[in-house]
Amino acid sequence: MSHGPGPRGGRGVAPGQRSENFGPNLRRLMGELRPDWLLLVLALLASAAGVVASVAAPRVL
Repeated sequence: MSHGPGPRGGRGVAPGQRSENFGPNLRRLMGELRPDWLLLVLALLASAAGVVASVAAPRVL
């Protein structure tokens, strides 16, 4: 059994635990992603288009 970093190592988060400072962490993440917001939006739109295409494909074929 492994007790360090690597595959299946580390402590992880126990079930039922929540972040105590979710709001500030979310604001920090949004600040970090701000320079790449256009790429992020394009990736989300491409993902949505892929889902729509995969749902519509069986009906077309």
